[in-house]
Amino acid sequence: QGELVDVQYASVDDLRRARETLNLTNQIAVVKLGQAPLLYKLSLLSELGFGGALLYIDPCDAPPGRHIWHQAFRVTLNPGGNPANVGAGGSLTSLLVQPISAFLAKTLLSSSSTGQGASCTPLAMPPNAERKKITLTVGSQVSYKKIYNVVGYLKGKRNPDRYVLVGSRHDSDQGGGTSAIMNQLIAALTEQTKRGWVPDRTTVFCSWGGSALGNIGSYEWGKDNSVVLQSSAVAYVSLNSPVRGTETLRATASPTLLQLTSDIQR
Repeated sequence: QGELVDVQYASVDDLRRARETLNLTNQIAVVKLGQAPLLYKLSLLSELGFGGALLYIDPCDAPPGRHIWHQAFRVTLNPGGNPANVGAGGSLTSLLVQPISAFLAKTLLSSSSTGQGASCTPLAMPPNAERKKITLTVGSQVSYKKIYNVVGYLKGKRNPDRYVLVGSRHDSDQGGGTSAIMNQLIAALTEQTKRGWVPDRTTVFCSWGGSALGNIGSYEWGKDNSVVLQSSAVAYVSLNSPVRGTETLRATASPTLLQLTSDIQR
């Protein structure tokens, strides 16, 4: 049980302002999701003595046309890999953490915020508002399930011991687009091999499991094969979110591949 504290995005400046005027020990932070990593925010809250955190997405931060006032969402506190190897419940924080809708956040903060998009007023607790006291109970149930990766190879001709990895997630909660594109890519390359084409390097097709729960499949596979990957992997092509935006191709890459992506888009 604790009083609600509006910490906005839980940035260092946001938390400094809250600490200057309030006792934060065992209180419950109301936090907007933003650009900073969630686990980083939670670590700052924990250091200041908060007992829990309610997470929400401010409608002013939502993409145009997406109405999220009453939408629920999911977060994972797993930093990566098998949660059983991380600690209690696979979490790096002792805080009680619960996502809530923007509408519930508005009610708890007594905010007068309205609208969305260009005319949106960000959610915030009024300066003179009485802070509500609530009891936060998180009833998460720990269960164990098997995670499967599907990995296939197309052996290279000139440098078969050098690897180009192409990865996607087959358990995405955003639809089956990534798996469909991966299957089409494999089918297209298979058709090319029937006509005599062979890649210079070995292509490794990786379909990861457990991605939505902390990139479990890819993390553990990478850890198990770290020696080979560090010595022989040339590049990793991610199909995590391959279809979005308009008809214009947009690609992001590490510095060593920026020139290649630039040449492709010409």
